[in-house]
Amino acid sequence: SSHFLYRHRPVFLIDGSTISMPDAPELIERFGYAGGRYGKSRFPVGRITFILLAGAHGVWDYRFADFRRSEDAQLHRMWDRLPGGSICIFDRQFSSFYNLAKLLQHGIDSISRLHHHRDPKKLIAEGRPIGRNEWLVWLDLMPHRRKRYNDPSLPKRLCVRLIRATLPRKGKSKQL
Repeated sequence: SSHFLYRHRPVFLIDGSTISMPDAPELIERFGYAGGRYGKSRFPVGRITFILLAGAHGVWDYRFADFRRSEDAQLHRMWDRLPGGSICIFDRQFSSFYNLAKLLQHGIDSISRLHHHRDPKKLIAEGRPIGRNEWLVWLDLMPHRRKRYNDPSLPKRLCVRLIRATLPRKGKSKQL
């Protein structure tokens, strides 16, 4: 149905979470305990990453594994399930250079907050304004990341549209 589309393009929401389970021996063996800064979890923990079709309140695809499997790794196993020409919306956990570049190679555009390792002031200073609170900026792939990804198909740079928005948060305005 066309009401789940934006300009004739399907829109997907991507997110991840963890799930704690009963302390049953078979679940402990399969999923194990999560380690954190306060020690091991009290119950077995699994990690789930899912793709939702926006507006439909339905799961398009998901991956569920033990806690040691990253949300990124789970997303990478679902890229082929997304139709070309679609739009993905996700949080900054997923907004790495690698994910942006690989989705773009699949013909998929994405919308997310800027990754926390990126400096918006520096990007704006080096970018080109295209409107009020909008810039075209270049994201560079750092050499040590290129080595880590070991993927020759990755570009050295990505041109992205950076948008500054002011939103209400807890009774105050917050710039994103």
